[in-house]
This record gives sequence, structure tokens and C-alpha cells, in this order.
Amino acid sequence: MSEALASTGSGPSKAGLPARLLRLTILLAVVIAVGLGGWNWWQQRQAHVFVTDARIASDMVTLSASQAGYVKQFSVQPGDRVRRGQLLAQLDADELRLRIDEVAGELARLDAERERLRAERTLVRSRTDSGIEMARATIAMAEADYRGHRTMLAQAEADGARAKQLFATKVISSQALEDAQTSFDNATERVRQSEAALTEARARLSAAQVENQRMAVINAELRVIDARTTTLTARRGQLEVRLEQRRVVADMDGVIGQTFVDRGEYLRPGARLLMMHDPDNLWVAANIKETELSRFSTGAEVRINVDAYPNLQLAGKITWIGPAATSQFALLPNPNPSGNFTKVTQRVPVRIDFDAADRTLSPGMMVEVVIDVAKH
Repeated sequence: MSEALASTGSGPSKAGLPARLLRLTILLAVVIAVGLGGWNWWQQRQAHVFVTDARIASDMVTLSASQAGYVKQFSVQPGDRVRRGQLLAQLDADELRLRIDEVAGELARLDAERERLRAERTLVRSRTDSGIEMARATIAMAEADYRGHRTMLAQAEADGARAKQLFATKVISSQALEDAQTSFDNATERVRQSEAALTEARARLSAAQVENQRMAVINAELRVIDARTTTLTARRGQLEVRLEQRRVVADMDGVIGQTFVDRGEYLRPGARLLMMHDPDNLWVAANIKETELSRFSTGAEVRINVDAYPNLQLAGKITWIGPAATSQFALLPNPNPSGNFTKVTQRVPVRIDFDAADRTLSPGMMVEVVIDVAKH
């Protein structure tokens, strides 16, 4: 019976030993797992900088209306992919086209007037040039005749005086005296006629020179037409620029992010039409604690995990570190005039460029980044 009691008393102690050993083993395993996890966490924190509130960013281009007018055509929607030069919106331009046609008609009229004046100038030039040359030649001949006749008159006058002396001494007859007087009268008449011819020739030269002044008037009219043409050409250029500005086209390949107008709306200058971005020009915008900046520099490798695509992991590099903390650009700065101060770790903006573009990403998506600082 004592043997039975002995065996009964040792039974529970032997049965409880494996249970305690199992609990100790489990506890030891948990401690080891926690220790390994903590060691791995510590090593990861030593070799990497983790950021969980980063976002995908892009240059969002806002297209606005430079002129007032009604939206005549608007053919894009958010999410549409557009090509560079593609028409996105068209403002009503009928009035501008009418103005351009009006200016074009005035330019055509000025061109016709210019051609008419040029033809008239050619005609006047040919007529006045020949008239002046002929008048000058006529003057030269008239002057020669006048000088010759004056010489003949002087000779006839001398002959008449001598004839009178000879007649007074009865050397010549009265008939000879009359002949001498007739010669003098004829010479006088020829001088008068040659003088009249010379005066007429000079008058013709003056008339030709006056006609030549018409050239100066024509040239002045042509300069006025040229100045008016320059002004209208500039005016037409301005209207054509305004006409082109009423066509809103994409200045790059991109994706429409948001639209703000509909067809038929009246827009004022500066009104927003739409926003778009280049899907091939995306990057990650992250704000890093200032205490982490000394651990890396530009060129550091980064792993990028996108919240929208858990199985997608991308790689990139830090390409830019901001020159100032984000608090310096706050709309409402905190100058702390009271003297109370609570130190807050500041954030510095960092840009991370993807090694390879991925068009499944969109601006504004949340991402988590892991910056490798082990190589720094």
C-alpha cells in the first residue's frame, strides 16, 4: 500500500515537468523572436530612413483663356490623353475674322494705290526728263541765235551810222541810206524774235521743272502709303495672334487632370480652362525630418512602395534636397511673439526621381519610401 501511495505522489510532478518545459520553450522562442525582430528593426533604422507620408508629384499645368469670349468647342474630359499641338478648346472668333478681312481689304486697296502712283511716277519721270533735256537744248540754240542776232544788230547799227555820215557828205545815195536803215530794222526784228524765242525756251524749262516737282509729291504719297501699310500689317499681325490665342492647344503630351468649363460658357481673360500633366514626368515629393538629413545626400538609392498597388515596388534616387524647411513657406508663419517655445522637428522637402517611368501612377498617390543610407 505504501508503494501505491509513493507511486501516486510522484505522478503529478512527473506529469507537470513537460508542461513547464513547453512553456519555457515557448517563452524563450518568443523572447528570441522579439529580440531578433528588434535587432532587425534597429538595423533597418540604422541603414535606412523611412517616410510613410510621401506623395507622387508632377508639374500640373493650368491652361487659361487669354481673351474673353464664348466657348465654341471643348472636346476633352478628365483622364483623356492628348498630344502636343492638339486642339483642346476653341473660343468664338467670328468678329476677329471679320476684322482681319477688313484689314486685308484695306491693304489690298493700298497696294493698288501704290501701283498706280508708281506707274504715274514712271510716266512723269520719262516726260519731265525728256522735256527738261529738250528745253535746255532749245535754250542753248535760242541763246546762240540771240547772240548772233545781237552781233548782226551791232554791225547793222554801225553800218547805218556810217551810211548817214556818207550820205551827209553826198558820198552815197539816199537809196543806199535807206538800204542801211532797212538792214538795221531787220536786225532789230531778228534780235527781238530771238529774244522772244529764248524767253519761251526758258519758260518751257521752268514748266518742265515744275512738272518734275510732281515726282516729289508722288514720292511723299508713296511714303504715306508705305507707313499706312506698315501700320495695317502690324494690326493684322496682332489680330492673327489674337485669333490664334482663341485656339487653346496642348503644348505638350499629357493627361487631362481636371476641367473647369463647358461648351457655351462665357469666359473672361485669365479664366481657367483645365489642368494637365505629363505622365512621363512624375516624381516623389517627400518631407524628411531635419534630423535625418545628415544621413544621406543626393544620389541616394530609394525603394518606393505605392499604397494603391501593394505588389508594386519601384526604385529611384534622390535628386534634390530643399534649401529651406517647409515652415518657411507657410501661409501663416508662427513668429512666437509671446516667448513661449516648443521645439518641433522641422521637415525639409526632398525630390525622388524614378529610375523608370510607370504610367500606372498618378499625381497625388500616397507612397512609402525607404532611403538607403548605408552607403552614405
